[in-house]
Amino acid sequence: MPSLPAPAPRSLTWPRPPTEPMNASHDLIAVFGGIFGLLAVFSLIGAGLKYRVARGEPHGVIDNLNARIKAWWAMIALIGAAIWIGPWGVIALFAFISFQCLREFISLTHTRLGDHRALLWSFFVFLPAQYWLIATHWYGLFSILIPVTPSCCCPSPRPWGPTPRASWNGQPRSSGG
Repeated sequence: MPSLPAPAPRSLTWPRPPTEPMNASHDLIAVFGGIFGLLAVFSLIGAGLKYRVARGEPHGVIDNLNARIKAWWAMIALIGAAIWIGPWGVIALFAFISFQCLREFISLTHTRLGDHRALLWSFFVFLPAQYWLIATHWYGLFSILIPVTPSCCCPSPRPWGPTPRASWNGQPRSSGG
């Protein structure tokens, strides 16, 4: 039985002619162009829904959709501006996002007075230090800064003595009857 010939290997440069070299600016323009095109189509769909279905009146679902599309426009504009500025712009954007995420996380968790020193170090020393280490390409210290250093500065539970038991509402129970 004759064997079938092996399929020819597919080229990884399919959308581009093989003579055109691949570089980051072409790919970046392609990605932002695609995102811009999709957001333009989605914006037109949202405007069409607002006009045809809601007839210009407030409509919860359509207004929510249009608000989310506008938020995506803002996010893409911020990311595009950061990339246009360069590596320092991208690092600053991600540092700002990290700061806001950490702030939101801390606002949702229960903190005690004893946690404030660790939070101060986390927000204003370790987070900026992490991004400074990334910016200066000091990846060795970057990889061990958070796991090692905060463990020396953060408060830990007392290893001696009993810890107070909490009741169902988070308040310590009284030891008396």
